[in-house]
Amino acid sequence: MKFFNSWKRNHKRRTDRAGRSKSGRTGACRVMTAWILLFLMVGLGVCGAEGKEMSQTSDTGVNNMAWWQKVNAYEIYVNSFQDSDGDGYGDLNGIRQRLDHLEKLGVGAVWLTPVYESPMVDNGYDVADYYKINPQYGSMEDMDRLISEANEKGIRIVMDLVFNHTSDQCEWFQESAKAEEREGIRGKRYLYRG
Repeated sequence: MKFFNSWKRNHKRRTDRAGRSKSGRTGACRVMTAWILLFLMVGLGVCGAEGKEMSQTSDTGVNNMAWWQKVNAYEIYVNSFQDSDGDGYGDLNGIRQRLDHLEKLGVGAVWLTPVYESPMVDNGYDVADYYKINPQYGSMEDMDRLISEANEKGIRIVMDLVFNHTSDQCEWFQESAKAEEREGIRGKRYLYRG
């Protein structure tokens, strides 16, 4: 009981009256962020090679670790990373040009911010088509070459998936908006208020 009272007293100092942390995030938001990162690291790590293992000082448990627990990951905001064609925007071929540098840094996984087709109202996070690459960044062939060359260097490519919203130009949203009955499967893809 003494421990609980101490925790409760300290917790109150870090939260406001509504239960939000002083950083502005609710506990549910922090938990959701942790789950999203977990899904990104586990569920989306299917592209690429085994990756570079981080050096371990102890050999206990290293063999039981998943690949994403043993590699250095590097996040790339594609739009500003490396421009290969002189249009002022980073692209997939620009990342390919820097793979040697990333390999020398000991990077075992590259986490790409969204490169899907998008109207770019929300910096690519407003996905219009999950099956196409934004022409600003290159083509599907460029993505295939990036994955292949990264694989040769032992670097995995992890794609950032935006699960919680899409662009209003996304086919799924348009089908859902047209649905006369919101009870069908298409109508259940999105939450409508009012």
